[in-house]
Amino acid sequence: MSATGRIAEKYADTEYPDSDGKPVGETEFHVTATFHLFGALRQYFINSDNIYVAAGMFLYYTEKDSQVATKTRM
Repeated sequence: MSATGRIAEKYADTEYPDSDGKPVGETEFHVTATFHLFGALRQYFINSDNIYVAAGMFLYYTEKDSQVATKTRM
């Protein structure tokens, strides 16, 4: 089984919300800045197979799981 499969199986019963129930309150400036930064980072890392660039996503930390903490960098 792949490492991704083992991780997915380990956390299969964990629920991660995809919304906080609050309306998005960014201004036009914030949205524009996010799009520009997202595009710049995607272009910069275009040839990097081990980098994933995303925006507008929730980030969940896993309590007491040193593997996640040591393999995740921002």
